[in-house]
Amino acid sequence: MDRTMRKGSVTISMDYNSSIRSGRTAAKFFDLFGSIFPELKFRTMGQWEPLTKRFDLTEAAVEWEKNRSVSQSEFGDCIYQGDQPALFYALVNWFGPGTHRTWVDSIAVKLNESFWTKWKAPDVTEKSVRLMKALATLGSPLYGRGYHQSEFESKQFRERVLKDGRVSRESISLTPREGVVDMFWGNYFGKAYVDLFGQQTLARVESLRNERVDDGFLLVFAPDPFHWNQQEVLAAEKNAKAELNHDAFLDLSRGFQPNLNIAPEPPLENG
Repeated sequence: MDRTMRKGSVTISMDYNSSIRSGRTAAKFFDLFGSIFPELKFRTMGQWEPLTKRFDLTEAAVEWEKNRSVSQSEFGDCIYQGDQPALFYALVNWFGPGTHRTWVDSIAVKLNESFWTKWKAPDVTEKSVRLMKALATLGSPLYGRGYHQSEFESKQFRERVLKDGRVSRESISLTPREGVVDMFWGNYFGKAYVDLFGQQTLARVESLRNERVDDGFLLVFAPDPFHWNQQEVLAAEKNAKAELNHDAFLDLSRGFQPNLNIAPEPPLENG
């Protein structure tokens, strides 16, 4: 991925409790994305960068469903990219039945931060929230989040002191079947988490936005992805975790890593 995206991007992602390996799911995603961001057009696609295959809507669905595995297991992995007025990506990952008990299918959209800082695209924050809500209509959403890369770097890594005194910075490995790393700028809790926390408890969480979206809840804690580290935002997120609890959240201060063991939904008989 482009170096500027690794440090300066905003991500909207959704993890699913069911398979998203479907041409119909692909078509619905591109339709929803186009309705929210009509000014953004995908130009290339493929599994690896640099992406050389020209984007075509029919072929995009084929790429979405394609099995990339060279073994008996199945997995899908595809990137769709646009570059006007700035870089943006859609990343799709899916895993065949029985691949791994904790892995989840996911869709993520990454927007270069210049949509906010340089191009000042109209309503780009609101459109990002709408996108998260739209992603929640594809498949059976389990957990979603929206964040600036700086927030991800702050919350998704832990430091460990090595024997020689050096400090190792390690990515936290935790899937939403096991639990939640932290609260982020934007959060979506699907039905499995609603069942765990309770509808009334989620509805009581104090946040900038607290909305029921289909069978889940959307919680937004800051006015945009850039103000995630304001003290009042962090305090509200801390209170929300305490309110929800149920040993669902990672707690490095006491060395606790959740293991909720949320089971995947069975596949539909008609596929």
